[in-house]
Amino acid sequence: MLKYSAMFTNPMNAGTVPSKEYFASTQKTDITVFLEDSFDDYNTIAAKYDGLAAKYGVSKSAFNFIIYEAPTDSQSIHAAVTKMVKQVGHALTSDLTQDDAYTNISSEHFANFTSAMIKAFSS
Repeated sequence: MLKYSAMFTNPMNAGTVPSKEYFASTQKTDITVFLEDSFDDYNTIAAKYDGLAAKYGVSKSAFNFIIYEAPTDSQSIHAAVTKMVKQVGHALTSDLTQDDAYTNISSEHFANFTSAMIKAFSS
């Protein structure tokens, strides 16, 4: 788990939403990263993430997407982020590739990067 102040982030098996029991029993995790994928791949499966908060009985702020290879034109990224924030409370998007050391969830830099992002957006 990544920690900044009183906030905990738990990266999950990318593409797998935890069970309802996970959210019912986990009191220390504020944000669960459960999708790390390319923008194109997200778009092919996006509909399955509609209604997560209602389905799992938690606030949508408990969910986070990490999307790489996002479009760089402002109209496309605005539409994409608007769609994502209807599904989850947090979305980290980047136009970098999957193997970039700062956005790949398996990277050694990911914990530092995420902690910095949490610090920046929680102040």
